[in-house]
Amino acid sequence: MILKVNNLHKQFNLSGSSNSVDVLKGINFEIKKGETVAILGKSGSGKSTLISLIAGLDKPSSGSVILKGENISIMQENILAKYRAKHIGIVFQQFHLMPHLTALENVSLPMEIANDTQAAKKAEEALKMVELEKRTDHFPHQLSGGECQRVAIARAIAIKPALLLADEPTGNLDNTTGDLISKLIFNLVKSEQMTLLLVTHNKQLADECDRELSINNGIMTESSSL
Repeated sequence: MILKVNNLHKQFNLSGSSNSVDVLKGINFEIKKGETVAILGKSGSGKSTLISLIAGLDKPSSGSVILKGENISIMQENILAKYRAKHIGIVFQQFHLMPHLTALENVSLPMEIANDTQAAKKAEEALKMVELEKRTDHFPHQLSGGECQRVAIARAIAIKPALLLADEPTGNLDNTTGDLISKLIFNLVKSEQMTLLLVTHNKQLADECDRELSINNGIMTESSSL
């Protein structure tokens, strides 16, 4: 079992009030190694909050996220940052590339921060996997939206993550480019034997996964296996 989410709750305090809103209401699910799982939900359903908790970018109000047997929900931030850098790859809807860095430097940066002496080599290999080996020295403003997302994917997979998280990875792209990016992600996941958790509102994209989970008003249900 790669990932186990236990009774996860997340509350946010309303600005200027003592009241709070429940965004996630007792989420439970597991993902096996090598599985591809989609989380479907409308905007505001809680799916992006959930992915942030699984990525260790936020802390739950209660409950736990167990990744590779480790409870990341209770890790101190410095330990969590190192653990995330080694085991979790994240692809966002917004590419989150550093504008002043080249494609190669953007992919290398997280590994360099983690003191990986092979960062440049791994970055080159990852860019080749997304077919951008000829664009390594280009800056984000010199790349198309699809190419920027390929750089972001290369950054996520360069560490050979135990878990690849993709939060609306085609949401900022036109349909044709989005289809190419989604095919690229699934091909890489299959060839590299990665585990994928995909957050999307696109049912067609979710249908490509082994399983589908649905989240609505902070409550999760699971569809039958495809």
